[in-house]
This record gives sequence, C-alpha cells and structure tokens, in this order.
Amino acid sequence: MNKLFLVLGLAAMVCGALLADSPSASGLTLQEAREEALQTYWGVKIAQEEVTAAVAERKSRFADFFPQLVFGTNYSHYNDETDFLIAKGAVAKTPIPFPTKDTFLPWLNQNTYQYGPSLQQPLFLGGRLYFGYRQAQSQEEQAGWDKKKAVNDLLFEVEQAYLNTLQLQGEAAVMEESLKFYKQHREDLEQKFKAGRVAIVDVLKAEAEEAKTEEELLSVNSDLKVAEGQFNLLLGRKVNAVVSLEPLPDPTPVTIDLDTAWNLAKSYRPDVQEAIAGLRAAGFSKQVVESSYFPQVNFTAKWYGQEGSPSNIEKERWQLLLTADWNLWEWGSTSQQVEKAAAQQRGAQDQAFLLADQANLDVYQAWLQLQAADVRIEVLGKKKTHAKEVVRVTDLGFKAGVTTSSDLMAAENMLSQVEIDEVKARFGARLARAAFHHAIGIMDEKLAVSNAAPPTESSTTPRP
Repeated sequence: MNKLFLVLGLAAMVCGALLADSPSASGLTLQEAREEALQTYWGVKIAQEEVTAAVAERKSRFADFFPQLVFGTNYSHYNDETDFLIAKGAVAKTPIPFPTKDTFLPWLNQNTYQYGPSLQQPLFLGGRLYFGYRQAQSQEEQAGWDKKKAVNDLLFEVEQAYLNTLQLQGEAAVMEESLKFYKQHREDLEQKFKAGRVAIVDVLKAEAEEAKTEEELLSVNSDLKVAEGQFNLLLGRKVNAVVSLEPLPDPTPVTIDLDTAWNLAKSYRPDVQEAIAGLRAAGFSKQVVESSYFPQVNFTAKWYGQEGSPSNIEKERWQLLLTADWNLWEWGSTSQQVEKAAAQQRGAQDQAFLLADQANLDVYQAWLQLQAADVRIEVLGKKKTHAKEVVRVTDLGFKAGVTTSSDLMAAENMLSQVEIDEVKARFGARLARAAFHHAIGIMDEKLAVSNAAPPTESSTTPRP
C-alpha cells in the first residue's frame, strides 16, 4: 500500500513538472507578444540610446549660454641672460672710484608661476549658441521619431510573425484532415479491391494522393518551425522554444477612407516626421555656420597670483577683458561652408518630399490590398460552400457506384485547396490591416485609427 502511494506521488510530481514546462493552455496573445518584444528587442534599445545621446547633446548646448568658471595655472621660464651695467664710480668716486671701470654683471633668469580662476561669458557670437541649441532640439526630435519608427517596425514584424505562425498552423490542420481522408479512403479501397469491387489502379492512385498530402504536410510543418523560430527571435527567446499562441478573432471592417489615411500618415508616419525634423536641423546648422560672418564678442573676468623671480614681481592681479574678434578675410572658407550647409538643407528638403510621396504610395497600396483581402474572404467563403457540396454529392455517387474514386479524390483535393486558400485569406486580411496601420504610422493598439487626431499644419511641409 505504501509503495502504491509512493508511485502515485512520484507520478504526480512528474506530471506537475511537465505541466510547468509546457505552455499555458490559453497561449500567448498578440498584445503580450508585442509587450515582450518591446522589452527585449535590440533595435528598440539602440534607438533609445540614440534618444538619450540627443537629449544629452541638447542639454550641453543649453549649458553654453551660461558663464564658465575656469581655474588655470602656468609656469614661465625665460632663459635669455641679460647684462646689468654698473658704471665706473657708481659705488664710490673718492678717493678711488669703484668700480674702476664700467662693469657688466649677468642678470638672473626669470621664473614665473601664475594661477587663479577666470569667469568667461560669451556676449555675442552671431547667434551661434542659439541656433546650435535649436539644431540640437531638432536632432533630439529626429531621434525620437527614429525610435518611434523602430517601435512601429518591430510591432509590425511581431504581428506579421504571429499571423504567419497561426496561418501555417491552420494550413497544417487542414492537411492533417485531408491526410486522414486519403488514409481512410485508401483503406476502404483496399478492402474493396480484396472483394474484387475496384481495380488495383484505384488503390495506387489513393496511395499516391496520400503520399503527396503527407509530403505537403511535412513541408508545411517545416515552414511552421522556421516561422516559430523567427517569432522567438523577435521576442528574445531561444529559437527552438515552444510557441503557443492565442487564436485571433475574425478581422473587423476598416471604415477609414483613403483621404483620411493620407492625412494621418502626414502626422504619424515616423520616417516623414523624422525627415521634417532633419530639415529643420539642417536649416539651423546653416545659421550656425553663417554666424561666423559676425564679430565674436566675449567677456572675461580673471584674477591670478604670481610667484617667482625676480622678487619684485606683482603678487596678484585682476583683469577685466572685453574682446571682439571679427574674421574679415579667410579666402572664402566661411562662404564655402555656408554653401555646403545650404546644399545639405536643400537635400534634406528633397528627402522630406521624397518620403512624403513614398508614404502616400505605401498608404494607397496598403489600402488597395486591404479592400482586395476583404473581397477575397467573401469569395472563398462561397467557394468553400460549393466545394463541400461537391464532395458530399461525389461521395454519395461513389457509394452508389455512379462516380469513381478519382472523382472523389479530385473533389476532396479541391476542398482541401479551398480551405487552405481560405486560411491564407483570413490571415492575409489581418496582415493587410497591420500593413495598413504600419503604412499610416500607427501600430500601437492604444491609438486606434478611428480615434486618431487630425494632422496639424506644423507637422507637414508644404511643397515649394
């Protein structure tokens, strides 16, 4: 009796461990997959570091507006020896002049130590500090939109991998059912062949169809493993980790019209907004270079102490300096830098226009694919109903001896293909919606397209 309890206890422990290692019955939802990917994906982390660097650069440019306190020290050594003249009779003239003749004595070397703080404040630099700060602000905005693009791309890739995995699982399920049919049909034909009711060729055809379906199922299962590996990599998991996904509901209709989608893309498309921010940064960069045309005025307050030889040097000193430097001629170097910045600004503007056109094309293409995907589901639904009826009628005819085994297998093959096409169409419709949202620039489910804010004038760049 004790041994029985021991065996039951060990069995319970083993079953508990297996259940703990197995995926949950509910499976992973799409939103959970998105959140997990955002926490682990390297691309988002790299984009966040770029944002952090841009914020630090903006703060550094802001600090340039304020005075800087600097402590400095230096040591000077002058090794050129000079002669000190002692004229004849300079010490005593009577009764004997001393010295008796002009005498030159070597003067001591000079060694000077200086140390002290200084306060430095730029007063006017032609706008270089202000435009440099505005440039850093625009670059920070660029980094923010680049991170948003990385997030949108990741969410789209996760949803694409999620849907691809579910689609292949659906295809495998259809093929498994088809394989069961061919196996059962082949067994029935073998019994009928033994009874002399069918020819051997019908059995061979059934075996060929069964082998063909089994081969196709192996191929789909192989593709499914690859899809699961890609999904695991996006989530930062092991490539061969077990994947259990929650089924998705049927896609809901999208009521947004094409013009609204284009307007939303102008506001939310990350690459377009990043290009617009880059255009502003290029404009401020040009103004930074143009500041060299103006005088550079700085104020410096300095106190320093001195020590060294000779011993009569001034021990401490105050200085108030107001300096103005104006570069009057440097062989066109500044003008060439301005021309370079202007060319970069024009290039940034062209890039913004190019990306805006590309965004419009992407939205239009995604919208057309979305419309086609919904129509395809409706058409395949009707086709599936007809294919099921064909299989039913053909099966009745085969049992009555009116239709052949080849007719029945052809009908089943048609039904299986229609069901696979329907699986692809359903998940294709979901993917078309994801592609449509991605083309607009809204992949976050918390911001529904129907509730998205209309674009503002400041977020768009008019054409020249």
